[in-house]
Amino acid sequence: MAISLVFCSNVSISAYEICPFSTHSRYVPRNTSLGKVVEGVYRHYNESSSEDYIIRTKTRTKYASISVGGEYEFKTIAKRIQLSAEIEVGSSQSTSIVIEMSVPAFTNKAIEWGSEIVESQGTYQTWDMMCRFHSYETSVNYSWAEYSRSYNF
Repeated sequence: MAISLVFCSNVSISAYEICPFSTHSRYVPRNTSLGKVVEGVYRHYNESSSEDYIIRTKTRTKYASISVGGEYEFKTIAKRIQLSAEIEVGSSQSTSIVIEMSVPAFTNKAIEWGSEIVESQGTYQTWDMMCRFHSYETSVNYSWAEYSRSYNF
């Protein structure tokens, strides 16, 4: 039994790709950054001699977008970045979160909340069943987790 391989010679990458008569795609990131979007800050001034305990319900926005492509391309990119989105691509949703903090006596304390986010720009590359290469620039922006932190001021 002989195994034959077809090599794609018309691709603009450094090594030949094996094309086993099936589609193949990959994302090559050019610039990826992780960050935080602060959606609100609550400040509490405790001027009393006893500790205050604060509980507040606030909202934050979950979102996911891609400039060129759809759900399949978005999932391929998120897998490459190794951080899954909280919500389906092309949508956004407000969600309630509960923030809690203890404020010692005679202390000023703040808490900020929002989302952990990913922003990435790069090239999405595909090879079709006939071993033809296609490439286009795309970018994704999405939230992947809730963010909050408290601090004295």
